[in-house]
Parts: sequence; structure tokens; C-alpha cells
Amino acid sequence: MSKKRRPIEGWLCVNNTDAIGQTYIRLTSDLLRDQRFTALPHLAQLVYLHMCMAAAGRIEFMFPYSVYSCFCSKGGFAKAEKALVNGGFIEKVESGRTTREPNKYRFSVKWKS
Repeated sequence: MSKKRRPIEGWLCVNNTDAIGQTYIRLTSDLLRDQRFTALPHLAQLVYLHMCMAAAGRIEFMFPYSVYSCFCSKGGFAKAEKALVNGGFIEKVESGRTTREPNKYRFSVKWKS
């Protein structure tokens, strides 16, 4: 009996257990060709890709400073985050400002409509 395969969402990240330390993200052509995505600043696109990897297949995820500090500053991240939220690519679920924890985000498909 064959297993039914369900389609993988475009933002999912898959950990490849066959190769040591290899992780890949799946990007769909409709994301890469969308005018809203290509109009984003390059840093916002990079932040989105790193968010896809950090989410590791979950819709809701945390994105701490330790992850993005290797490729952008706090100010640059704030601008990229604002562009991604305004573009409908992510939603900020919970702010960790008062509890001194990372913010919680959720991937959104509002950019498709």
C-alpha cells in the first residue's frame, strides 16, 4: 500500500538526516517571482530565508538576536522585520520585549492575495 504524500508548503525547512549537518529550505517559484518579494530590500529577503531555516518546518517560531546577529545589526533587522510584516510574509505573534525573550513570529500567506 502506498503512502499518500501531502504537499509541502513553500516556507518549510527540512532537516536532511542522510547528510551530516545539512539543512535545506524549499522556495517556490511563485515566491521568487512575486513582485512583492522581489521589491523587498535584499536584507529583508535574507532575513526571510534565515527565518525559514530557523523555523525548521513550524508555522510559529522564535527568531532570537543570536541567529541574525551574524549577518545584520539590530537596526537593520528592525527595518527588515517591518518590511516583511507590511508585505504580508510574516506576522508578529508575541513580543518578548517585556519578558526579555525572543519575539514569536508566524509565517503568513497574505502576500499571495
